Amino acid sequence: MTTGASVASDQTAALPPVWPGLCGTDDAGPFLVGGRCAKCSYTTLEVRPICPSCWAQGSMHPTPIGRRGRLYTYTVIHQLPAGYAESFAVGYVDLAEGIRVFAHIENTPEALRIGRELELTIAPLKRDDKGTNLHGPRYAEPRAAE
Repeated sequence: MTTGASVASDQTAALPPVWPGLCGTDDAGPFLVGGRCAKCSYTTLEVRPICPSCWAQGSMHPTPIGRRGRLYTYTVIHQLPAGYAESFAVGYVDLAEGIRVFAHIENTPEALRIGRELELTIAPLKRDDKGTNLHGPRYAEPRAAE
């Protein structure tokens, strides 16, 4: 499993990540780095030292999660924080693994529909204080099957 600076396309390959270690990519595409307990199979976002379900220590192992999810709710941010050049959408996405994550959402009418199935992508999200584009996970309308 590849994590951190790995990306899903040549367009984002040269961009540094906003959150190192949060996402990765493999042959199936981008994913969020989750943790799965070897004892009870409980899944979390990121690997934790102790399973929050069965309290087993050292039983959580990295696993790809979050390739697809359903939009639970969203908002569009118009009061831009430093590093953002245009309004952007964020919201909660319910993942198939039973986890609800707060994430960037593609700011299009197709993607911003409550209940819409979304697909994880890696995209430029903002610029750092030196003007460098930073990339990270963003949920978008699923690509058409090829």
